[in-house]
Amino acid sequence: MPKVLKWILGILVVCGVMVITAMLLAPVFFNLEKMKPRIEAEAAKVIGRPLTLGGKIEPSVFPWVGISLADVHLGNPEGFSQKDFVALGLFEVRVKLLPLLSGQVVIKRFVVKEPRIVLETTKAGRSNLEGLGSPKADQPPASPAPFPPDLKTGDGGGLPIKSLKAEEFAVVGGHVLMIDQAAGTRQVIDAINLTLTNLS
Repeated sequence: MPKVLKWILGILVVCGVMVITAMLLAPVFFNLEKMKPRIEAEAAKVIGRPLTLGGKIEPSVFPWVGISLADVHLGNPEGFSQKDFVALGLFEVRVKLLPLLSGQVVIKRFVVKEPRIVLETTKAGRSNLEGLGSPKADQPPASPAPFPPDLKTGDGGGLPIKSLKAEEFAVVGGHVLMIDQAAGTRQVIDAINLTLTNLS
């Protein structure tokens, strides 16, 4: 093997070891429970809605990098009858670490348990979907992104993800509530369960 290839291989191995070590040590140096207020505040800025993490944040590091969140609440704007827009009993995702280095995403588990989604329209015709993902009024609007390059030609690098596989994707005990205040209607879709395996 030429010396140049040995050096390149050695650098890649060292980088991989550094990433793994960082992931293993992160929970030691960072107390995620203490960072909850900061996480909630930053997420609220991006989503445009108040976010509350009621349960414990449980990270995992090796061989599957992931996180588990319990009792998650995404609030509604003012003027709606329901406090929460989305509530999750449990959200868990596990992704294999080493394939990420080569742009491959291998998901071990993507599970959402007891999601409750409320779709509501006020008497004035305002929907609680409006403004979702918009920055708050006191946040300066983001600069518009340039026109995306042609991904077929590869100009501009394209997407960083080369492939995506999922061993398990599941929604358990889902609940959707639809409220139309103007029409005075209230509809419920309950016991939503979806399980998909070996997706590619």
